[in-house]
Amino acid sequence: MFNDKILSYIKKLLDFSENGKIQWTYNSDEVSIFAKVKGNDLTITYFFDENRELGFYRLDIASEGNEASYTVWDGENGYEQCRQLIDIASSNKFDLNLSEDDFS
Repeated sequence: MFNDKILSYIKKLLDFSENGKIQWTYNSDEVSIFAKVKGNDLTITYFFDENRELGFYRLDIASEGNEASYTVWDGENGYEQCRQLIDIASSNKFDLNLSEDDFS
């Protein structure tokens, strides 16, 4: 489960990502995303634990030799926000801007 500080950070990352201020790199082979934000290297990776039969996301943060990992399981606060970040990052590689001119 994410602590309150990490959960707040994830929510801010989601807001800035939805507004196009953070550009993520998506790796479909590993179902992970990467971005550099304010000197922090951020990676969010999806995993599935077959023993628990539950999915989870791991947030890895690295900055100036410091590293930390945080995990959130399906059903816990922060899981849905991580899923949304993965969705945003995976859609960044497509031109999804449509206008009436595209159909004339």
